[in-house]
Amino acid sequence: MAILEDWLFRFSYTFRLSKHISLRLIIESRCRVTGDRRQVSFTMVESYFWGFWRFEDYLEISLKHSKCGYWEAFVARTGFFPPISCGDRRRREGAYGRGRVRPRGGDGGRRPRSRAAPGLGELPELCAAEVLLHLDAPEICRLARLNRAFRGAAAADFVWEAKLPENYGYLLDFVDGAMEGGGGGRERSVMGKKEVYARLAKAVPFDGGKKELWLEKSKGGVCIALSSKSLVITGIDDRRYWSHMPTTESRFHSVAYLQQIWWFEVVGELEFCFPAGTYSLYFRLHLGKASTRFGRRVCSSEQIHGWDKKPVRFQLSTSDGQHALSQCYLDEPGSWILYHVGDFVASTTEQPIKLKFSLAQIDCTHTKGGLCVDSVLIYPKGFQQEKVISSQK
Repeated sequence: MAILEDWLFRFSYTFRLSKHISLRLIIESRCRVTGDRRQVSFTMVESYFWGFWRFEDYLEISLKHSKCGYWEAFVARTGFFPPISCGDRRRREGAYGRGRVRPRGGDGGRRPRSRAAPGLGELPELCAAEVLLHLDAPEICRLARLNRAFRGAAAADFVWEAKLPENYGYLLDFVDGAMEGGGGGRERSVMGKKEVYARLAKAVPFDGGKKELWLEKSKGGVCIALSSKSLVITGIDDRRYWSHMPTTESRFHSVAYLQQIWWFEVVGELEFCFPAGTYSLYFRLHLGKASTRFGRRVCSSEQIHGWDKKPVRFQLSTSDGQHALSQCYLDEPGSWILYHVGDFVASTTEQPIKLKFSLAQIDCTHTKGGLCVDSVLIYPKGFQQEKVISSQK
């Protein structure tokens, strides 16, 4: 069978791991077009580490076509994707700096005058989809703006199904049951995997709006938030001790504020079918009473007392026998902090796991006060968006 076209697609991406260390991933994908079908092969070429002081995300795409025998290189910074040809040296160096893109191949990157040069828009859609399989969801959406091939590949079901959790069917059932009016099951038969991902990535309230579920957009991990109203708090109904304070600094628009109490204890439970993986549980707390005056955020620390006497104890246990116990002093007023309670492992997606967690300071020799309790957050391990303090075991 005669080979009509032979494409070699090289994909290079830089991942930032820390301030000085990054990982560069280079992938080659070959697409060979014959008379009756397409033969596609995928090969990991190399990946390696290197250090540097300043970092800038960039994406480099190289395209080689067998008919012309030269490399056409394109470079784009994160979130900005105008294709630039190696042949246009002045434009290349003016836009991205000298030395950013170098021509490849034995001919020095010069374009043959006798043939029309193929562009990135002629890249086979299946080849583009192979590259998208190795990117996170936000990067896929940004690359979809590059050209028609990437736009079509970014809508492919198999690309997005690889980003969804294993039990996304259970999550959809859970979301449909949580949403008022139902009707989601009839739409699911015509819903693409990209729509499923977008639907689960939006925070869905359940249990009367006291809890929320959503997918973390980059990696597709399950996140759950439980408001202070879903927790069992000792003395919460006595206004001498506690009050519910409205605020824009909480996703639930309300926090529990402790004025003064001797026996401080907060307990919560959750039963859920998590995708297999390791998860971290946090209490989101704030020392001091935050408010807004003349458009500026201020924090009152008048009622903060008792937290420097003894540490707060955190506990976590699961229905399959996992336990975590730690303690920590609350000594950083003025900002919201995630206090790490512990980690747990969900080994199967078929059986729900029941969590029990608490924080307490029950030494009645002194009172405690001036603390805001916002929520309990469950994230995939390694993911957090705010300052985290690890408790001592």
